[in-house]
Amino acid sequence: MQDIWVKRPMLWITMAYILGVLISINIFLGSLVLLIMAASLLCISFILIRKNRWQYSFPIILIVFMLVGILNCNRVWYRKSILPDFADKNVTVQGQIIDFPRYGGDKDVYVIKTRSIVHGQKVIAVDDRIYLAIYKDKSKISPRYHKGDILAIRGSIAIPPGRRNPKCFDYRAFLKRQGINATMGVRPYSISYIGKGKINPLEKCIYNSRIKMERVIDSCVGDVYAKFIKTIILGERWLLPSDISEDFAQTGLAHILSISGLHVGFILAGISFILDRFYLSRISAFSIKTFIIVLYCALIGAPHAAIRSTIMAIVYLGGQVLDKKADPLNTISIAAFCILLLNPLAIMDVGFQLSFIAVLGIISFYERFNQKFIHFPRYIRVSISTTLAAQIGVWPIIAYNFNTISPISLIANIVLVPLAGLLIILSFLFIPIITILPIAGNSLGLILSSLCNMIIQINRFMSNIPLGFMYIISLPVIFIICYYVFLFVMSKGGDRFKIYRNKLLICLICVMIFSVVMPFFDHSFKVVFVDVGQGDCIYIRTPDRKNILVDGGGRPKWQGGDFDVGKDIVVPFLLKNGVGSIDLMVASHGHDDHIGGLVSVAGMLPVKNIMYYPSRDKSETYNSLMYLSNEKKIKHIRASAGQRYKIGQNVYMDVLYPPNDQDIVNRLYEQNENNLSLVLLVQYGDSKLLLTGDIEQGVERYLASQGMIPVDILKVPHHGSSTSSSEDFLNEISPKGAIIQVGKNNFGHPNPEVINRLEDRDVAIFRNDINGAIICTYKKGKWVIHYMLDD
Repeated sequence: MQDIWVKRPMLWITMAYILGVLISINIFLGSLVLLIMAASLLCISFILIRKNRWQYSFPIILIVFMLVGILNCNRVWYRKSILPDFADKNVTVQGQIIDFPRYGGDKDVYVIKTRSIVHGQKVIAVDDRIYLAIYKDKSKISPRYHKGDILAIRGSIAIPPGRRNPKCFDYRAFLKRQGINATMGVRPYSISYIGKGKINPLEKCIYNSRIKMERVIDSCVGDVYAKFIKTIILGERWLLPSDISEDFAQTGLAHILSISGLHVGFILAGISFILDRFYLSRISAFSIKTFIIVLYCALIGAPHAAIRSTIMAIVYLGGQVLDKKADPLNTISIAAFCILLLNPLAIMDVGFQLSFIAVLGIISFYERFNQKFIHFPRYIRVSISTTLAAQIGVWPIIAYNFNTISPISLIANIVLVPLAGLLIILSFLFIPIITILPIAGNSLGLILSSLCNMIIQINRFMSNIPLGFMYIISLPVIFIICYYVFLFVMSKGGDRFKIYRNKLLICLICVMIFSVVMPFFDHSFKVVFVDVGQGDCIYIRTPDRKNILVDGGGRPKWQGGDFDVGKDIVVPFLLKNGVGSIDLMVASHGHDDHIGGLVSVAGMLPVKNIMYYPSRDKSETYNSLMYLSNEKKIKHIRASAGQRYKIGQNVYMDVLYPPNDQDIVNRLYEQNENNLSLVLLVQYGDSKLLLTGDIEQGVERYLASQGMIPVDILKVPHHGSSTSSSEDFLNEISPKGAIIQVGKNNFGHPNPEVINRLEDRDVAIFRNDINGAIICTYKKGKWVIHYMLDD
């Protein structure tokens, strides 16, 4: 055991440090007590070292590093910010741009290090970071600001939302990992330029070099191809059209678009090829290579994957100079420790996880695959072995976070990674040439454009191959943990468990299988009012695990932008919560804020049935949904009052409105699509849930006149509008709980009078804008309601 401690000390130290970081993220422990404990243990370890008792001192040193991990993470994770005190208040923030700006089509994004905040007559010194988005005025040319500029920003500070839907994206934690605690969104006229702030001369030189590279690329390469090159060599992925990004995600080549060790490796290979022709001394070659890859890492903003690969490259090159072979596990541990020492929250970053796990997969399994394909040509053998070894490591992380799997990725990597490498090397070779000889720009730019076009078109072809890309549900965390333990036991590192390896593997497989089937033992009736902003989306899971989706949120077409509620909120919510298909999709009525997201759901996931009432407006979104459902052969159910459907074990859905009588429908329609909303009564045992779409008071009076039964939970009509939730209607149904599906809006939803009516009846009120997603579970004869956010 002693040789393990000595051979790879950094591996054990890094693991101990990571354990400390994970403990800190999940459990708060007082820093002072931990500091005293760490100092005491460090003193004990020094005493043991002096007495040559390494076997006792090293475990103590590991405990010390675990405590250091907790202390360092406490410093960042539990840091108090004063910015929430100014939330939703009109203030003037003065600060300096400290990161590379992100210039986009609709907005420019900056990271601001604040200096002071003016609120009323008070000026408060504040040292923090704000994510600033400046939304452009399409009729005017908006000024661009640069790293080091000092700005005065007038507007309202917003605190980023946490996780608003179960198991979904946590925007607040994402920004916190970057040291950002608030956001601001303003128009150009709200910005005043103060002047240039102090900036490190080296930083200024790097920033100016990057700007120069961007200008050279723009001047000699076409628009789309320029964006592709800037994405692939500078990491400016936000510039790339969404369809191209999606194509690369579907072929499993998203790592080409995100700066990673692959890019650093190609640049290092290109440099080595050139320097080898000059027969330089080892130390001279080492110095030049190190300088260039460190400069490149700084030039692209030092993402985690680039830092990892840069450190590993430097250690490897240093080993060549010293005629010593670097241990890859120790080397990767040094890289991880350095990154996490500077930013312990990087452990939660998916890019960090994928980068290190891919390399660990290659270290552990490359040789085994290489031997399996020994009869293949060398390039094919190396490509297959590297891809498989990396994929065997990263696929659970990709599946858990992105809910995708790409069987085509093996072929795509073999074909396109070399072409991407060639593009990276040629780009860095041509840019200096074009800078010195602008006349060569058109010719060299044509070569780069042609290579870009070839990569994009081949990748697009592969992305359209049937079954080359699939959506999958998130794996249980316990499955992922057991899977990595399984890989460790199967690797060379698991040789020490040879005696009982088979028994251990069988146990791990059993736990993994159990973790997958365990959710099927949950027979509760669950309803989730998904937070989709200003819109409706309700997911129902029956005791026999039938999946019903009523509406899918959406945004009006006039708002523009690439954001798709269905693709970006609803589908991730479903997949991350174990829903891979929909048994019944319900479109309550034809408005975009109800059915906009259903188009993406129907396009991305299998759907068996769709229930609807024909729209009279027949909007573009409605027509798209109907066309797609026909194309995918989804069974259509035209709903009308009086119909009853069994949608699950002891679960029934009654259609209460609209009626078959078209005279009644025409009288209540009032040229308003809201009054064609489906009204559905969902019953499970003694529980009753009323879903009302956007009906208004005329329809409510009609329903009340037909006789209604008391319900447990009411989905409040029309987001709590003043035109709904009338006294007579509420008296008739006597709800115990009310859910208002509403987001930030300019319509005054929910109306205060509606809130008062509900409160006067002692109805428990829950709102998506305040509470996030609302989860209602009916089990053992009672409803249990909890929600994602505190009031």
